[in-house]
Amino acid sequence: MDASDCASRAAVVTHMYEPLTHRKGVESWFVEYQGDVRPHPRFEVQLDEWGRAAVHHADLAIIRLDDPVQKNILPVRLADAEATVGEFLAVVGYGYIEELSSGDGTRRFSREEVRELLEPDRKNVLFGSPDSSSYKGDTGGPCLRETDQGSELLGISNRGLGQAPTFTSIPHYREWLVEEIRLAGQRAPTP
Repeated sequence: MDASDCASRAAVVTHMYEPLTHRKGVESWFVEYQGDVRPHPRFEVQLDEWGRAAVHHADLAIIRLDDPVQKNILPVRLADAEATVGEFLAVVGYGYIEELSSGDGTRRFSREEVRELLEPDRKNVLFGSPDSSSYKGDTGGPCLRETDQGSELLGISNRGLGQAPTFTSIPHYREWLVEEIRLAGQRAPTP
C-alpha cells in the first residue's frame, strides 16, 4: 500500500469529558468532523501472508478538517525531541474483541515504557509489552509524552499492525507535519 491507497476523506470524532457538578461522575459528549486525508508522500505499508505489517514507512497522515474544532479543544503540541529508552508515555486507543476481529468502542489508555529506537533510521520506536492481546485496537492512536507544559505528541501507534509494539516517531516527520498544519490554516473555512 502507498499514499494512493489511502481514503481521501475521513471522520474525526472528538470526545469531551467533564466532571459533573451536582453529583459524582463524568459527563461526556462527542462531536464528529469531516475532512480530507493527506497521507505522508512516502507512506508505505507491506503486509505479510498473515496480514501483519512486515514493512511500514512514513505511516502517518494529516486530516484537514472542513470546519474548525470547538474553541474549548486545545491542540496537542508536536514533540521536538526524540524518544529516549526508559521514558514512559501514555498510549490512547480502543478495546478489541478477538472473536469479532474488531474494536469494541471502549476508550482506553495505558502507560508504556520506550524499549528501543529501531535501526536503521530510528523513525520507529519499540515500546510497551510484547503481549499482542494487550494492544490490539491502538493502531493510529496517539503516544503522548507528559511534560511540565502539558502533553505533547511523541508518536502514532502502529503496534496493532505487526508482531511488535511500535510507534511512528513524530520528531522525524515534524517538518512535514508543521508545513501541513500551516497550509491547513491558510484554507478558507467551508461556507
